Amino acid sequence: MEAYSTLASVFTVLSFAVFLGIVFWAYSARRKPSFDQAANEPFALPDEGLRHVSQPLASGCLPVGRGERNESLRDSRKTGAHR
Repeated sequence: MEAYSTLASVFTVLSFAVFLGIVFWAYSARRKPSFDQAANEPFALPDEGLRHVSQPLASGCLPVGRGERNESLRDSRKTGAHR
């Protein structure tokens, strides 16, 4: 039973040491630029390979449900009339 408690204590101390190592690594000054870049990636502009919803498809058609609305808006801007 004593071997089990000794092994459990060693495992606890090693786990705590690994935890402290991860914390120090995460908050180290040399990691800050890469973490800042990773934090701003969701706000970066999309690549050219990605297509925004309002951009036409390769066939020249707008996505389903958007074409009629866009055409009516375009017409109302020309004439000044609104639906």
